[in-house]
Amino acid sequence: MSGEFLEGNLEGVLDRVFSSHPKVRILRILLQSPATPRSIAIELRVTQGTASNHLAALHGFGLVESLVNGRRRLYSISSPKLAATLRARFTPEDNCEQDPQSDVTRARSSTRCTCAVAQ
Repeated sequence: MSGEFLEGNLEGVLDRVFSSHPKVRILRILLQSPATPRSIAIELRVTQGTASNHLAALHGFGLVESLVNGRRRLYSISSPKLAATLRARFTPEDNCEQDPQSDVTRARSSTRCTCAVAQ
């Protein structure tokens, strides 16, 4: 997917991606620092194959890019502009522990968390 297509349809792409809780969690991980499929799999508590499949989908949407170093592949958010857009969609309330799906629901609906979480 070209960057131009992503630019013109970013909100549509993000709406599709935000319907998948694992993909949202991967984006949150990659916003903090680049990561390997293995490290993402460990953090998500899924198989490396599952993490790789989600990363391939995110790569297909143009949201992440990969750098190959020998046999290792390191993934990161594809652009600083996209990272800023994602950070804007992830509010501090997205750290809510009340509902494991809450960050997906809030990111799509732009509602706020109602639980008391220290910020």
